[in-house]
Parts: sequence; C-alpha cells; structure tokens
Amino acid sequence: MIGAPTGVGVDGLLTLMYHYVRPPDMTPAVVASNPVSPRRFEAQLELLTAERTVVGWSAVAAALAGGPPLPGDACLLTFDDGLDDHHRVVLPILARRGLPAVFFIMARDAADGLALGHRLHVLLAALGADRLREAVLEGLEPDARARFAGAERERLEAGGWDDPLERLKHVLQRELAASVGPVLGRLIAECVGPEDEIAEALYLDGAQQAELAAAGMTLGGHGREHHWLDFVAPSEVDAELDASRRRLEALGVADKAPFAYPYGGVPAGAARVLPAHGFAAAFLARPSGGTDRFALGRVDAEDDSAFERALRR
Repeated sequence: MIGAPTGVGVDGLLTLMYHYVRPPDMTPAVVASNPVSPRRFEAQLELLTAERTVVGWSAVAAALAGGPPLPGDACLLTFDDGLDDHHRVVLPILARRGLPAVFFIMARDAADGLALGHRLHVLLAALGADRLREAVLEGLEPDARARFAGAERERLEAGGWDDPLERLKHVLQRELAASVGPVLGRLIAECVGPEDEIAEALYLDGAQQAELAAAGMTLGGHGREHHWLDFVAPSEVDAELDASRRRLEALGVADKAPFAYPYGGVPAGAARVLPAHGFAAAFLARPSGGTDRFALGRVDAEDDSAFERALRR
C-alpha cells in the first residue's frame, strides 16, 4: 500500500537512467547531453548482467511496501521521455535478453507538439548553440529579454554555470518557460519543419506505449509539459501529475505506478502530492543515498564514467 514504510528492502538498489538510445543517423536529429548508441547500450548490458541482477518495477514496489527485499545486487533500468527510440531500439534489445524496465512516458500526443526541452534538442541540431541563443534573444519581447539577462547573470554570479549551453537551457526551461514557446515554435517551423510531424517521429504513440506494456515493461508518469516541478506553481504540479495519471489509466496501467521528476525537480510536499495522484514512488535524476520512496536516486547511464563507478560500488 502507498502508505507503507519507505525504504524497506531497497538498500543497495542501483537504478540506471537513460534518455536517447539511438544510432547517430536516426531522425529527427537531436543534440542532447550524451545519446547512447545501440552498440554502447548492448555493451553496458553485458557488463551490467555480469555484475548485477536486473529486476522489474513489481519487485521494487513490493520491497518498498515491506514485502520481499531485493537482492543485494539489484538493478532497475529506467528510460525517460517516452521516445520513439525506446520502442524502435531499446525494446527489441531488452526482449531478446529477457530484461524488464520502466519507461516514463509523457502525457502528450504529436498534435501537442514538442515539450520545451525537446524543442531545444531539435533546434540545437539545426542551428547550433550560438545561433540558437541569438535567434531566441532576437525573438523575445523586451521584458522577457531582460528576465533572461537577469537570470543568466544570477547563475554566473552563483558559480558552477560556466557552460554557456547549460546556462541557456536552464534559463529557458525555468524563468523563460512561459514566454519562449512562440519563439521556439517559429524557429522550428522555419528551420526544421512542421512541429507535429517532428513530434510524431520523436515520441512514442499510443500503440507503441501499449506494445511496451504488453511486452512486460512498466509504464510510469513523467508529466505532460516536462516542467521543472520544483519551479512551477502547485496548480501546475497537480495538472502535470493528473495528466500523467489519466494517460496511464487510458493505457490500462493500474494505480501505484512510479513517476520520474522531469529534470529531477522535486515539488514541495512530494510525499503528499504524489500519492494523492495515485503514484507509489518517484525517481530523481541524480544519485541519492536515501531510500525515501518519493526521492529514489538514479545514476545517469549516459555518462560512461558514472556507469562504471556505479558497477564497482
């Protein structure tokens, strides 16, 4: 049950996080942190299965609820954003090896277009970081441009934001999220193509999501707009969780599904808010030493050094 004690039997669980798993020529072209090639993914699984026991969400959920503890070498595979990569590339590899995984899907359709983060990935592939920054600043209204400059200055003064691309993405995804949409939409239309067609190619559709579930994979929630949930208003947090819950219900997913916080942004009162929307646990986008069911850590498997350190742990 959702109200059971947290952290029971999951000590030592290694949870790996993936996003793009694709060959370099897969379309639409994107620029993200570190896409994983199919060959690299297979090599990681070889190492992983030699060292660890890959478990499914049902075993993790049972352990969290006070049931049988997980093996001391347990590992959970997770994939974020509901990408076409996960059906086209990942599912056949996992099915061939008989491995379970959790796929955190977004509650959006091709007609909804791309979430802000994926708009940036597509535009970075088309324009590069410098041209994208110039085009965004040129397209913003003066007040939004001033907010951008102020938010960027705050990050520079705070330190730790030396990478201009990471600063750009972070400011646009947080302080400018409510105003930059029309600018990015126009740039995609002008530089890449119809956004609904790009979204159709990039995201899983309902049939693909159902096929993942039919193959024994777990579907979890990941919001609709891919907001930083620690930054938006509580009403928007509720809307994101509700959209996820409704999408999972439409796919026949029972209550007590897991959720992954977009960007790892944890909303205030997560331990109260998540269960209110039917979610049994939630995952961060970074490692965590704790076993709080609503702050379960993950290792970024797209970083080979992080992956190798996690295996040696």
